[in-house]
Amino acid sequence: MLGRYTALKLTPQDHFKAIEYFRKAIEKDPNYALAYAGMTSAYMTYTLASDARPTDTMPEAKAAAMKAVELDDELPEAHAALGKVAMFYDWNWTEAERHFLRAYDLNPKQYRGSVVSSPLLFKHGET
Repeated sequence: MLGRYTALKLTPQDHFKAIEYFRKAIEKDPNYALAYAGMTSAYMTYTLASDARPTDTMPEAKAAAMKAVELDDELPEAHAALGKVAMFYDWNWTEAERHFLRAYDLNPKQYRGSVVSSPLLFKHGET
């Protein structure tokens, strides 16, 4: 919870701190898929908000997203996280769409699952 709360703040220091909170949660429970998904988002926002190089941070974000899906294929946040990595780091629109749609199918009312996919749908002219 502390990681998710801290990740919502707007400074690079807070995003970095959120990564550390997620890391601690994973140390306590290595099978905590939601912590891996949260870590992905924290890495991505840290990369955007700081002077961190994507080549240093995004492989970590991708590994966390992949681990989240591996641990819980039924977790919408895991698929949304992997979709964001596919879209913003790998530039793999097909893979991004697959994960965003999976997140939406798992929980259509979930805010992030639908909002995260909107740039992808806009790219395809579907909004």
